[in-house]
Amino acid sequence: MSGRVVVDGENILGIMPGFDALTDDDLASVLSYLSGIDHAPVPFTVKEIAGARAAPKLTPAEVTAERARLFAAKIVP
Repeated sequence: MSGRVVVDGENILGIMPGFDALTDDDLASVLSYLSGIDHAPVPFTVKEIAGARAAPKLTPAEVTAERARLFAAKIVP
């Protein structure tokens, strides 16, 4: 993601780096932390991250649908 976004009412211009440079352990930790911002965290495991990385890549429409599903289940804020 790059460009201008509004976060908590503030304009931010920048580039969001990809997570592919993180280890599976680091990414599991980040996702577990982020999932608990507004409620009890959902722990992610290294095995889940490795499996997700090995899975076929999602289309943008599939990413949007999955994000909506995770939001509705209160897994992501």
